[in-house]
Amino acid sequence: MNNEYNEGNGQTGESRDRLLDDIKMVMREAEELLRSTSQQAGEGYQAARERFESTLSSAKVSLSELEEQVSATAREKMEVTDRYVKENPWQAVAVGALAGIALGVVLGISRRYQPSRDRDFDSHPDLD
Repeated sequence: MNNEYNEGNGQTGESRDRLLDDIKMVMREAEELLRSTSQQAGEGYQAARERFESTLSSAKVSLSELEEQVSATAREKMEVTDRYVKENPWQAVAVGALAGIALGVVLGISRRYQPSRDRDFDSHPDLD
């Protein structure tokens, strides 16, 4: 299976988890559809149903492999990060501090350009 999904494509873990959950839901619904239509007759229908069951089974295996790869990649990256922090504690503290400062600046700037919610619109000169 291709590792592009797991490495360096800019997707967050949350979006991957959401995608995996969506795929699982589609598979459950497809299985329910197969169960509810099992009484249908017709040779062509049965052949299509068998192909669909085969495809669904294959998709389940691929999804399991993908989940394992995502978990393994996440564990590996956490171990690398943990090892780096243990080997370079002051650099990790500096990076955290810089990230905090940058976030504070961004929030401060964004707050500066938001309209104040405390303004009294009755005393505004343009509204008189």
